[in-house]
Amino acid sequence: MNDLLATPDFSETAAVWAEVSPALGYGPDSHKLHLVRARLSDAHQRVVVLAIGQGGAPDLILKHSLSGQERQHFDKGVAAHRRAAHAFDTTARMHVPALLHVAPEHQFLVMEAAEGKTAFDLIADDETTRAEVLGACGAWMRHWHDATYDRDNPINPNVVQKSLRGLRDRVATGKRQVAGPRAFLTCAARVDEMAEAARGHVTRLASTHGDLNLRNFIIGPNGTTVIDFGANHTVPIGHDLARFVANYANFFYPQDAVSANADWFERDLDIFFDGYGADGRDDPSFRYLLRMQIIKDWSNIPANLSDRNALHRHRWDGIQLLASFLF
Repeated sequence: MNDLLATPDFSETAAVWAEVSPALGYGPDSHKLHLVRARLSDAHQRVVVLAIGQGGAPDLILKHSLSGQERQHFDKGVAAHRRAAHAFDTTARMHVPALLHVAPEHQFLVMEAAEGKTAFDLIADDETTRAEVLGACGAWMRHWHDATYDRDNPINPNVVQKSLRGLRDRVATGKRQVAGPRAFLTCAARVDEMAEAARGHVTRLASTHGDLNLRNFIIGPNGTTVIDFGANHTVPIGHDLARFVANYANFFYPQDAVSANADWFERDLDIFFDGYGADGRDDPSFRYLLRMQIIKDWSNIPANLSDRNALHRHRWDGIQLLASFLF
């Protein structure tokens, strides 16, 4: 067992694994535990652990909420994952990891470990993989939306507008501090206008993943696997599309990109929608929800320069670049 998991913060996870592993047919020495990710500063502390199989045992992923979440939140996440796994159960190159064990009393689950690297790491490590990665992510997302398609539906942007207007009011009154507040308010007003213009136009409704960012796509020899499902409801497909595209563009804009020049962005959209299908690019919900996602990302950049870390600074440069041609 990794020494880190013997520390007070992680010993609880190791203890729960020792309790549930016999139900899966594993003994005390079947796996070595290695921490993948920990969120210990959040109200809901949680960890992700890779259990590396020994003696022929398969690798597994353990997810554990240390401080506990609302039980309803945990149950919804499990239900969303199971729904997604069903949508992909006969798809050869696109996957969702199988849930192998769920222990609601511990808010702990065990699932298959996907083979490969995240889409984020693949592009960050080797820029030449960009087109292949974007195409694979687009193809997975299209299958997801087709498999969980509910119906065509007229757009009603009321919920988005309510959230946007509340944020805009807090910024305008000084209750919420953001970087570049004047430009923020101008761009937020533009999103409100675009959302209203989309009202009544027809979009496709399908299940949403909840957080389709580059780190939740794992690409390897067996194809593309997506993890970390957090929602179990039906929304316009633009929500997933906007989340992915904004997350990608915030991180991987060209270092020599010039304000007001969208050529690089359009080329990358061409590649992504070659995988997804060109009709997604023209979806009326995607157009305004992409801008709304930029506004959300913008609002999370610390207003004070001294409070920004390297990641904040990189993303802020990307947000300003995107704002120069998206609004």
